Amino acid sequence: MAEGIQERHTKACRESGNSRCNCKRSYRAVVYDRRTRKHEYGPGWQQDKAAVVKWRTQALREIDSQTAAGIDAPGNSPLLKDAWADWIAGAESGAISNNSGRRYKASTLDSYKSAWTKHLEDEFGERRLAT
Repeated sequence: MAEGIQERHTKACRESGNSRCNCKRSYRAVVYDRRTRKHEYGPGWQQDKAAVVKWRTQALREIDSQTAAGIDAPGNSPLLKDAWADWIAGAESGAISNNSGRRYKASTLDSYKSAWTKHLEDEFGERRLAT
């Protein structure tokens, strides 16, 4: 069987022994998406093998084109600017502490905000954390 194509026989099929298959087999396609680290299965078990192969080919092309274009899987990770906003809010409220276990000083947070707005936000703010 071709890679990524799963085959299923009926329970009454003689294929399990040394005999030839006497059933109408069903097929299902599967592709692995490295961006999400998950397997994606086709639209279900179908008896039309050509349709299953076609779906798999299209799915692989779509994943390859999105990977080549640098498009991350939808909803895979938050934007850096959103993570920054969450972190700075937590640091200001005292929910996030420094390495000593104490609250961040106001001057330290001001310098972090200044560095973010002057040097990082424009270039990295729209990037996702996972990339």
